[in-house]
Amino acid sequence: MVAQRKTLTHVHVGMNLFAPFRNIRGVRWRAFIQFILPLALLLLLPTRASANDDTPSAQAEVLAEGRRILASIEDYTFTFDHPGFYWMCGALRSYPDIFDDDTCAAETTPWQYLLERPSDYRGRQVCIEGVILQVKDAFRIADRPELGTLYQIELGQSGSNAVATIVLTEKPPTSSRKSHIRLPALFIKARRFRAADGGEGAGPLLVGRSFEIVKAASAGSSQVGNESERISTTTLLVWLAGSTLIMAFVFAALRRGLGQRSDATPLPAASTRRDEGVTGTAEDFEWLDKSDDS
Repeated sequence: MVAQRKTLTHVHVGMNLFAPFRNIRGVRWRAFIQFILPLALLLLLPTRASANDDTPSAQAEVLAEGRRILASIEDYTFTFDHPGFYWMCGALRSYPDIFDDDTCAAETTPWQYLLERPSDYRGRQVCIEGVILQVKDAFRIADRPELGTLYQIELGQSGSNAVATIVLTEKPPTSSRKSHIRLPALFIKARRFRAADGGEGAGPLLVGRSFEIVKAASAGSSQVGNESERISTTTLLVWLAGSTLIMAFVFAALRRGLGQRSDATPLPAASTRRDEGVTGTAEDFEWLDKSDDS
């Protein structure tokens, strides 16, 4: 009886420990346990899960899955419409720190390696370097809204007619054609391309976040970038007004020089040149080779 009485006493004391918590601002302790505490746990669990998903091991698993999907991709074709390509773009958007810190700390990856042994580098982190040939307009993929806006640039390299195609998941910095850039990227495949002049070539296809400018282009190079970053409307109007005045002055001088002869031979039309930054033309690689010799 004595032992049983002691046990009951301990239980009674233990229950009294929770007595102060039976009412919390008018809410019964049982209601707190049944409703408020589970709700608090539900609110905390998503935050904890998202933090765990950003661990290096989770990122490694994502890249490994991307390489598995890319195993079926075909090299030296024109298209890059492949599930592995979309997977890697999504991985870069979901994991901001997916690249190793030392990806571009050492030497850059030679393009020749990527073209000769594409399967060895498929889905791997590489450091790519080159000179901007063209920055294309931003685009979105209708059936892949989760990828958001993508940006495409094309790079050239001295001593080679290869053109590297880079798809970026972040808005690139405003830069000029012929600027020398470097970036960490994920290699997708060796790709064929067809230039505007009908010629064909090959080059690596990669996906990255953004790039750094190693050496800016010389003065006078055409500026490339997004519409929001180009020259303002006011500057454009001033430039147009100045150009109009100069053309009017030149036209007046020509009229005075030629006279008003009705039988005068009409002047030939001024030749025009389409400066569209055509990828892979002979002109693109001519200045690359010249700059390499200088």
